[in-house]
Amino acid sequence: MRSWLRPHLLANHYPALHGLRVLAILSIVQLHVSMGFRKWGFPPPWYERSVSIWFGMDLFFLLSGFLIGSMLMRDPTSARPASAARFWARRAFRIIPPYYAVLAALTLAASPAQRANVWHEFAYLTNYFPVRSEPIMLWAWSLCVEEHFYLAVPLVLAAVSLLRSPARRMSALVALWGSGVALRVAFVASRSGWTLDSLLREVYGRTHLRYDILVAGVILAELQHHHGDRVRAALARPRVRAAAWALIGACFALLLWPPQVIPEPLRWSLWWGVLTAAMYGPLVLLLVNRESSLTRFLGARAFIVLATFGYGVYLVHIPVGDHVVVPAVLLAGIAALRAGVLLPAWLVWGVALALTWAVSVAIAYALHLAIERPALALRDRMVPTRS
Repeated sequence: MRSWLRPHLLANHYPALHGLRVLAILSIVQLHVSMGFRKWGFPPPWYERSVSIWFGMDLFFLLSGFLIGSMLMRDPTSARPASAARFWARRAFRIIPPYYAVLAALTLAASPAQRANVWHEFAYLTNYFPVRSEPIMLWAWSLCVEEHFYLAVPLVLAAVSLLRSPARRMSALVALWGSGVALRVAFVASRSGWTLDSLLREVYGRTHLRYDILVAGVILAELQHHHGDRVRAALARPRVRAAAWALIGACFALLLWPPQVIPEPLRWSLWWGVLTAAMYGPLVLLLVNRESSLTRFLGARAFIVLATFGYGVYLVHIPVGDHVVVPAVLLAGIAALRAGVLLPAWLVWGVALALTWAVSVAIAYALHLAIERPALALRDRMVPTRS
């Protein structure tokens, strides 16, 4: 491949996590494709099951906490103010240019009301403005949560590093995680009359009510960085591995089939960030500490390439699906019906999912070549890594 067509691949410290990231992206794309069909008045028969697989976003959050925490912990100077500034600058070069490029492009096609409120989207405050303000990129709420995390995590780790005892550092991080859970539960308990829609609007996307899942990833990074030998020794025991997989499976079952005896507001406040952390935490530790056929599969080069484009796919997949692919596939299905051919719902939905994925990856690749790679090259000149 010619050098100018070659992507700037993500760092490959933990190859299997790239495959895990791609699976998380696919889970989110399939959810939004189903929602796209519903917006056009044709929800698939399995719509409720499709949208019940909502927890791919929590995997993104936990992986961010783990990978960013690991990166900062590997740098012995990360507690210094200059290192925090370097971290912020390098992250800004990676995440802001593609986001601004896509947001600016979508703004050109937005309504006057949307353009009037677009300033808070450029300021990464989408998740703190009501839905009625008609954000252009409503799905960017998660990018706002991550951006707020990037601003806070160097300061948090710098404070934690002042505690010389590993036990005290871990206790501080666990207490921080617990504070996030307690804050969310207390907020939900402070009012009555919650519906799932109001919980999604006022709880699910707010950084101060969702940071616990990111901190859970940092806790995993602390375990891996400072207690890695103990973790690997524990996971070398078949019984420990069996218990870990049993916990993962139990959490997955509870997420898909939640017990109705737990009131819904409380259930969601615990499922968001608590149950997902209990499921993903052991999975991440297994993937980074145990070589297996699963880690080799998830660490394949194809997954690393796709994970490199994952940010771009997330930025564009909803407009691609909602405004291009889903209506085109529906029109094709209607044309086939008029010709006397009834296409099965699974085929129509599957084609829409495959096309949404393929078109989004293609656009993400173009975005990577035109925006991301030049921005990263500029970053490496202006804010080089330490030798």
